[in-house]
Amino acid sequence: MTTSSTADAPGAFALLQDAVRRVVGELGGEVAFGGLVGAAGDTPLLATHGVDASRFAALAPRPGRGLGGRVLSDPRPQAVGDYALAAEITHDYRTSISAEGLRGIGCVPVRVGGRPFGLLYVASRHAGPPGERLLDALDRLALVTGARIEERRRTAAETARIRAELAAHRTRLERARRRARTDGGADLLAASRAALAAVEQSLDVVASAPGDPAPDAATAPVVALTPREREVLALLRTGASNRRIADRLVVSEATVKGHVGNLKQKLDAESRLHIVVRAGDLGIA
Repeated sequence: MTTSSTADAPGAFALLQDAVRRVVGELGGEVAFGGLVGAAGDTPLLATHGVDASRFAALAPRPGRGLGGRVLSDPRPQAVGDYALAAEITHDYRTSISAEGLRGIGCVPVRVGGRPFGLLYVASRHAGPPGERLLDALDRLALVTGARIEERRRTAAETARIRAELAAHRTRLERARRRARTDGGADLLAASRAALAAVEQSLDVVASAPGDPAPDAATAPVVALTPREREVLALLRTGASNRRIADRLVVSEATVKGHVGNLKQKLDAESRLHIVVRAGDLGIA
C-alpha cells in the first residue's frame, strides 16, 4: 500500500487533533483518537481525547493489523461492536484497548490525494458498534480534515517553489552585479533586479508559510455570521443534510438552503464541504 507523506503537510497533526476534539465536542462521541501515517507505513495514535495519552502513544497500527490496519488496507469506514471479541480483526493492540475499557469502536481513513494519510477513531466503553449516523458524521469530518491538510500541503509546496525561484534570482542578481563591475552590464543588472522584485511580490501573496497553523487573526478577513448561520454551520460540520438541519432548527428546507447560500457567499465557498473548511481556516467557531 502506498500512502501520502506527512513531511510535506505542515500543521497536519494540529488539524488531526482538532478533528479528534470535534468528535467528542460536536459529534457526541465518548472517546476519540487518531494518528498520521508515518514513513514506515504505521500510524502512531498520538492524537487523543478521553483516554490515557501515554498508553496510546505506544500504539501504531500497521496495514492489516487491528481495526485501524484494516482501514489502512481497505480505506473505508469500519467498526466493531466489542473490540476484544471481534473475530474479523487481529488483536495486536488488544491489551492497551482493553486497559481503557473500550469496546465499540469505529475507524475511518483521513484521505489526502486519494490515499490514506491518517486514521480517525470514535470509541465507547459500552458494547455495540457506533451508530450509522455517528460513523457517517465521523467519515465526513475525516473528509473535511483531509481537505484542509491537502490545502495546507499545496500552500507549502507553492511557498517552497517561490522561495527556490527567489533564491535562483538572487544568485543571478549577484552574478550580474559582479559582471557590471567588470564590463558595464547595466542592462543585465536592471533585468535581474526586475525579476527579483517580481518573485518577491509573488512570495508576498502566498496565503501562509509552511508551518503556520492558520492565517494570523490580525490579517484574516472578518466574516460576520448571524446566530442562525452559526447554527447551520455547526450542523454542516456534522455532515447533516438540509432536511436534518431543518428538523433540528424547526424551519423549512428552503430556509436552510438560503442560509447555506449565504454561508457560501460570505465565506467565498463553492460547496458545503468548502464552507466547513473555510470556516475552520478563518477560526470561525
